[in-house]
Amino acid sequence: EITKTLDNVRKIIDDKESQLHKYDELIKARFIEVLYTDRIKHWERIHKMLSCKIA
Repeated sequence: EITKTLDNVRKIIDDKESQLHKYDELIKARFIEVLYTDRIKHWERIHKMLSCKIA
């Protein structure tokens, strides 16, 4: 009976860990997306400023 309960607890913990791992991956992906979007916007601003100065 105790073994059965322990197995259930282990299963619940494993499920939670895999959920956390999925969230972790999502957060990382989102962070990278935001980082690159900001960087691209930054370069676009610089490009515009340079274009104005050259023109």
